[in-house]
Amino acid sequence: MPMTLTRFTHYVDDLHATAQRAHQQTGAAPPVLMLLPERSDPQYIVLPAGTPKTDAGRADLRQRAAELAAVAAALTAESWMTVPSIRPEQLPNTPLADIARPAEAAPADRAEAIATSAWWPTGPDGPVGLQRVSIIERTAFGSTFTDTPFDTIVHSPGGGGIAAFLTDLLTP
Repeated sequence: MPMTLTRFTHYVDDLHATAQRAHQQTGAAPPVLMLLPERSDPQYIVLPAGTPKTDAGRADLRQRAAELAAVAAALTAESWMTVPSIRPEQLPNTPLADIARPAEAAPADRAEAIATSAWWPTGPDGPVGLQRVSIIERTAFGSTFTDTPFDTIVHSPGGGGIAAFLTDLLTP
């Protein structure tokens, strides 16, 4: 079956749901990269230390994506998130190093989340990206998640970070 928007979102939904189940079963959702070829099932790669920090590590993943003929990719992981405690108009002029990381933020200003970012650069109407975030709520009976994950469909890889990583994997 060729890649379609329905197939792309199905596999992204499945990857995100699997990360949620992993968190509920083991208390953590490790980073997992999904490489999605045009016509066959995706390949999943657990990245216990997160995305590779070395050129060799990234080259290995690019080679795996090329061998599979991946046309789309997604990365899911559990992480902390926070909203910067500065005014929006200050944000463009604030150095990244001056923005508090979630671990440095007050507990009330941060949350745990399962986040999934997906990228399909050759979508039928142009590049398609999807970002899905589910907030983790810890209760006495175990973890629960926001009823409906926050989804954002994006049509460009944006500035950097995960989108740039996924774009790099899929670029020959």
